[in-house]
Amino acid sequence: MKSKTELLSLTIFLVSMWVTVCSNVYCQEGIELWPSIEPFESGYLEVSNIHKLYYELCGNPKGKPVFVLHGGPGGECTPGMRRFFNPEKFLIVLHDQR
Repeated sequence: MKSKTELLSLTIFLVSMWVTVCSNVYCQEGIELWPSIEPFESGYLEVSNIHKLYYELCGNPKGKPVFVLHGGPGGECTPGMRRFFNPEKFLIVLHDQR
Protein backbone atom coordinates (compact mmCIF):
# COMPACT_ATOMS: atom_id res chain seq x y z
CA MET A 1 0.00 0.00 0.00
CA LYS A 2 1.19 3.50 -0.77
CA SER A 3 2.28 5.81 1.99
CA LYS A 4 0.11 8.73 3.07
CA THR A 5 2.59 11.15 1.51
CA GLU A 6 2.35 9.43 -1.87
CA LEU A 7 -1.46 9.39 -1.72
CA LEU A 8 -1.56 13.06 -0.73
CA SER A 9 0.83 13.95 -3.57
CA LEU A 10 -1.29 12.01 -6.05
CA THR A 11 -4.48 13.70 -4.81
CA ILE A 12 -2.94 17.17 -5.10
CA PHE A 13 -1.68 16.38 -8.60
CA LEU A 14 -5.08 15.09 -9.77
CA VAL A 15 -6.95 18.07 -8.31
CA SER A 16 -4.52 20.52 -9.92
CA MET A 17 -4.92 18.77 -13.28
CA TRP A 18 -8.72 18.96 -12.98
CA VAL A 19 -8.57 22.68 -12.14
CA THR A 20 -6.24 23.30 -15.10
CA VAL A 21 -8.48 21.44 -17.53
CA CYS A 22 -11.64 23.15 -16.32
CA SER A 23 -10.08 26.59 -16.51
CA ASN A 24 -9.61 26.38 -20.27
CA VAL A 25 -12.02 27.88 -22.76
CA TYR A 26 -14.09 24.70 -23.15
CA CYS A 27 -15.34 25.03 -19.58
CA GLN A 28 -16.07 28.74 -19.58
CA GLU A 29 -19.68 29.75 -20.07
CA GLY A 30 -20.68 32.60 -22.32
CA ILE A 31 -17.92 32.09 -24.88
CA GLU A 32 -19.29 31.34 -28.31
CA LEU A 33 -17.14 29.40 -30.75
CA TRP A 34 -17.68 28.71 -34.45
CA PRO A 35 -19.87 25.68 -35.31
CA SER A 36 -18.30 22.22 -35.45
CA ILE A 37 -16.73 21.30 -38.79
CA GLU A 38 -15.01 18.25 -40.22
CA PRO A 39 -11.58 18.29 -41.88
CA PHE A 40 -11.55 18.19 -45.68
CA GLU A 41 -8.13 16.50 -45.57
CA SER A 42 -6.19 14.58 -42.94
CA GLY A 43 -3.28 12.21 -42.88
CA TYR A 44 0.21 11.53 -41.62
CA LEU A 45 3.33 13.45 -42.54
CA GLU A 46 6.45 11.28 -42.48
CA VAL A 47 9.15 13.23 -40.65
CA SER A 48 11.71 10.42 -40.37
CA ASN A 49 12.01 6.70 -41.05
CA ILE A 50 10.26 5.94 -37.76
CA HIS A 51 8.14 9.03 -37.01
CA LYS A 52 4.91 10.34 -38.50
CA LEU A 53 2.85 13.35 -37.43
CA TYR A 54 -0.93 13.48 -37.79
CA TYR A 55 -2.35 16.60 -39.46
CA GLU A 56 -5.73 17.84 -40.62
CA LEU A 57 -6.92 20.72 -42.79
CA CYS A 58 -10.27 22.40 -42.10
CA GLY A 59 -12.16 25.46 -43.19
CA ASN A 60 -11.60 27.32 -46.46
CA PRO A 61 -8.94 25.71 -48.69
CA LYS A 62 -8.29 29.15 -50.24
CA GLY A 63 -8.42 31.04 -46.94
CA LYS A 64 -5.60 32.61 -44.98
CA PRO A 65 -3.66 29.76 -43.30
CA VAL A 66 -3.74 29.46 -39.51
CA PHE A 67 -1.30 26.95 -38.00
CA VAL A 68 -2.72 26.01 -34.60
CA LEU A 69 -0.08 25.71 -31.86
CA HIS A 70 -1.50 24.01 -28.81
CA GLY A 71 -0.46 22.42 -25.56
CA GLY A 72 2.86 20.77 -25.64
CA PRO A 73 5.00 18.49 -25.88
CA GLY A 74 3.17 15.44 -27.07
CA GLY A 75 -0.20 17.17 -27.24
CA GLU A 76 -2.84 16.13 -29.72
CA CYS A 77 -5.33 18.16 -31.72
CA THR A 78 -9.01 17.78 -30.83
CA PRO A 79 -12.21 18.52 -32.78
CA GLY A 80 -12.93 21.49 -30.50
CA MET A 81 -9.80 23.27 -31.73
CA ARG A 82 -11.40 23.65 -35.17
CA ARG A 83 -14.00 25.95 -33.62
CA PHE A 84 -11.69 28.84 -32.65
CA PHE A 85 -11.40 30.24 -36.18
CA ASN A 86 -13.90 31.39 -38.81
CA PRO A 87 -13.98 28.42 -41.22
CA GLU A 88 -15.15 30.63 -44.10
CA LYS A 89 -12.15 32.95 -43.76
CA PHE A 90 -9.28 30.67 -42.69
CA LEU A 91 -7.52 27.47 -43.72
CA ILE A 92 -7.14 25.82 -40.31
CA VAL A 93 -4.09 23.54 -39.99
CA LEU A 94 -4.06 21.25 -36.95
CA HIS A 95 -1.38 18.73 -35.97
CA ASP A 96 -0.39 16.39 -33.18
CA GLN A 97 2.82 17.24 -31.35
CA ARG A 98 4.07 13.70 -30.87
